[in-house]
Amino acid sequence: YSFDDAYYLTASYRRDGASVFGADNKWGNFYAFGGAWRVTHEKFMEKVRFLNDLKLKLSWGRNGNQGIDPYGTLSEAVIGPGGGIAYPFGNSTVPSFGIKQNSLGNSGLGWETTNSWNFGFESAWLNNRLFVNMDVYLSRTTDQIFNRTIPSMTGFDSMKSTMGEVANRGVEFRIHSVNIENKDWRWDTNLTFWLNRNELVHLYGEDLDGDGREDDDLGNNLFIGHSIHSIYGYKVAGIVQKDDTEYIQANGATPGNPKYVDVDGNGTIGVEDRTILGTSDPRFKMSLSNTLSWKNFELYFMLTGTFGGN
Repeated sequence: YSFDDAYYLTASYRRDGASVFGADNKWGNFYAFGGAWRVTHEKFMEKVRFLNDLKLKLSWGRNGNQGIDPYGTLSEAVIGPGGGIAYPFGNSTVPSFGIKQNSLGNSGLGWETTNSWNFGFESAWLNNRLFVNMDVYLSRTTDQIFNRTIPSMTGFDSMKSTMGEVANRGVEFRIHSVNIENKDWRWDTNLTFWLNRNELVHLYGEDLDGDGREDDDLGNNLFIGHSIHSIYGYKVAGIVQKDDTEYIQANGATPGNPKYVDVDGNGTIGVEDRTILGTSDPRFKMSLSNTLSWKNFELYFMLTGTFGGN
C-alpha cells in the first residue's frame, strides 16, 4: 500500500512444502512486513535543492531455504556390484551381490529458516548525478543444514544435521555516479562495499562434559560464540632455538621446529593447547566498476577485491 508516493507499507505471508525434507518436517510458514518513508516529498524538504530523493526503509521478514538434494534426508541403500558386497557361493565363478546401507538418514530435517531485520536508505543528489544507497541487516538463521562428522563406530562417517542458531550482521553500501553525460558521451562509476560478521549462537543443546555450558563440536570445527568458519589449531610463537632447553625436553622438539604456545600452561604441548586462530571470513569486499559509452560503443571494466581473513 502506498499513499501520496511518500508512505509505503507491505506485508506478505506464504506457506511452503518441500518433499525433499524429512517426513516429520516438510512444511514452513514465512511472513514479512516493511515500511518506507520518502522524506523528500515532505514540505519541509522543498527548499533543499541538492537532495533530489531520499527514502528511508525498515523491514522484518522470515524466509526459508530448501537447498538439499532429493532423498537427502533418507537412508540410502546400494545394491549390486556398486555396493561392493560380493559373496561366492559354491564353486561358481559368478559372485552374488548383496545390499548395504550407504548413508544415514534424518527424518527431522526441515526448512532452514532466517529471521532478518533490515534498515537502510536510498538517495539521489546533485540533480540525479550521484546516487547513494545503504542497507544494514541483522539476521538469525535456525536449523542450518550441514554435513556433520560422526564417530565411525556408527558405521558411517557423516550425516546431515542442523545447527541450532547462527547470527549474521552486516552492511551493504553502494555509490553510483554519472560523471559525464552529453549527446555522445556517458561515463558511469559504481562503488560497492560489503561487510558481514557471523557468530554461532547455539548448537545442539548438549553439555556432555558437565561444565555448565553448551558443548562445541570440535570434529566439525564449530565453536559457540565464534564464526562458523573459524580456524582452530596450535598457535605458533616462533621457531625453536638451541637455548629453548626446557621446551625441547618437554616436547621432544628440535631446533628449527615451530614453537607452539602453551595455552593451558602445563609445560607441554597437547591437544588442550589448540585455540581459535582466526577465521577464513574476509573482513570486507569491495568492487569498483566503470562504464564508458560513446555513441553506439561501450566499454565496461571492473576491479574487485576481498580483504582480510586468515
